Order: sequence, then structure tokens, then C-alpha cells
Amino acid sequence: MRRNATGGVELFANQGSGVLTSAVWGDGLVDNPPGCAIAPGDTVHFVLFSELLG
Repeated sequence: MRRNATGGVELFANQGSGVLTSAVWGDGLVDNPPGCAIAPGDTVHFVLFSELLG
């Protein structure tokens, strides 16, 4: 995932498990508890990759 200009997040088009391109394209991860669905417009906890390296 990556943040967009409006403060939302965007999904990489191909969500297959073998696609590493999405890791290079993105700038972070959404921390989502198991079994918790996310709908458009929901607030999520977004963790920047740069925070993980800090």
C-alpha cells in the first residue's frame, strides 16, 4: 500500500502472494487485526516502512 495525495491509501493492482513489485511500489503497511474487514472510507492504522527502519 501507499499513501495518496488526499491522505488515503492505495492498493497495488495485483494482490497475488508471489508479487514482490507491490513491496517496492508501496511505502507502508496497514496494521489490520485478523477477521476485521475494511471498507472504503474506514480509518486504518498505516505504518510507514521508514518508521520500521527508524
